[in-house]
Amino acid sequence: GERGSDPGQFLKPMAIVVDPAGNVAVWDAARGDIQTFTPDGTMVATARLQATYTGGESSNSMTVDGDGNFIVLEFDRSGGGLVEKFDPEGNLLLQFGQEPGPGTLLGQPLGLGLDAAGNIYVTEIEPVRVVVFSPEGEFMMEFGAALDTTVVFPFPFDVAVDSQGDVYVTDPSKNKLVKLRLLQSLAPATPTP
Repeated sequence: GERGSDPGQFLKPMAIVVDPAGNVAVWDAARGDIQTFTPDGTMVATARLQATYTGGESSNSMTVDGDGNFIVLEFDRSGGGLVEKFDPEGNLLLQFGQEPGPGTLLGQPLGLGLDAAGNIYVTEIEPVRVVVFSPEGEFMMEFGAALDTTVVFPFPFDVAVDSQGDVYVTDPSKNKLVKLRLLQSLAPATPTP
């Protein structure tokens, strides 16, 4: 890649993921698209995102679900954020995080993760917490908030969930990684024989 607006070029590449087919997808906030490349660097697709959110100054986190849908986190430095889900062609499927209520992304959402059931995890630094949404964008729970003394991370920057349902949160302010056991109610169901 190099600077530019042509296929295979970048203006502000902010996030990268490997999709279910093993290809590398790069979200470019300035171009407003996701370019997908084979592992050897051959571009195979471009999805121009049909976003409707205009408050976002930056999109620093992205993930991809088992269906190949891209999930992008946007935030506005003046406060507020939004999660958007796009199909592989870039069509907007879902937006959430701005609705009034406990799932509103109030401060600076920074990190984005996904568990095996497709639940979406978002880290925020104001208020300090991790917010969990269903695959349909419904608020499920939060942890690490100011009144929660069981989990302490002053600056939850990023989040990941492993196949066992354990949640990992990075905290650069304390130079640590916090590992948490996912609540059983959120864990993927055990397959029946």
